[in-house]
Amino acid sequence: MQVRPLVPADVRILIPAFLDAFNGPPWHDQWTEASAQRYLGGFAANPAARLFGIFDHDIPCGGLIGQIRHWWTGSECFIDELFIAPAHQGRGLGRALVDGAEHLLAAEGIAALTLLTERDSAAERFYLGRGFEHRERLGFMSRMCDLQGR
Repeated sequence: MQVRPLVPADVRILIPAFLDAFNGPPWHDQWTEASAQRYLGGFAANPAARLFGIFDHDIPCGGLIGQIRHWWTGSECFIDELFIAPAHQGRGLGRALVDGAEHLLAAEGIAALTLLTERDSAAERFYLGRGFEHRERLGFMSRMCDLQGR
């Protein structure tokens, strides 16, 4: 397994793994190639984006896309997406991808990895097992837009 930094144009090679990871259990999303390209490509187009892929004999098995954020306390990489195709899960690729990306980011002076994930899920257990911690004073908030009053 090899973790490699990628460039924005490489998003296309990650799309099959993304579709496999999120369109099946446990998420059951309904991504298409076009919607995945828009979604991942939007992250990748940001100059602060960092993209990584994990490969098995040049076959892309998963990816990590994050954004560099510079705070007064130091720089972090906010992980927007991390995914491993189901056919490659359970073999330590997610762990290797996080560790490999962290190593490459640390060489840039990035001091922390941050993310949001669903509570009480396999994803949360994965991140907790990788040393991520809850930040109890932070909460996720959202508000739906009033599309009728445009």
